[in-house]
Amino acid sequence: MLENQSSGHFNARFSPISGNTKVLVHGHCHQKAVGAMKSMRKALRLIPDLPFKFIEASCCGMAGSFGLEAEHAEQSKQMAEQGLLPALDADKDALLVCNGFSCAHQIYALRNRKAVHLATLLARQLVTSSQ
Repeated sequence: MLENQSSGHFNARFSPISGNTKVLVHGHCHQKAVGAMKSMRKALRLIPDLPFKFIEASCCGMAGSFGLEAEHAEQSKQMAEQGLLPALDADKDALLVCNGFSCAHQIYALRNRKAVHLATLLARQLVTSSQ
């Protein structure tokens, strides 16, 4: 239940993810550049006992429309192979959280895996007053 408090904060309750679901998190380049991964970690910790791990990778290789252009397709794939794709291959059953649209597209194109946005994950686990 969300409750406004005088401090301007809210309290939200989240349910744990059922089963042995592990979560891999790929940060968008912009999130990494502006230090937003710390906030993402805080948000993920709102879900009780959530086993998540950040993927140690630089750019996914898509870089907006860069990877969609024929002359950059091979470079784009090579960038993804540096860290992102090996991490995905090592944990094929993990739920994948990725906020970047182009990153999610790259992941789907190269590994046929669908990523969820952090907001979607939080919404799925949000305990509402009717629950």
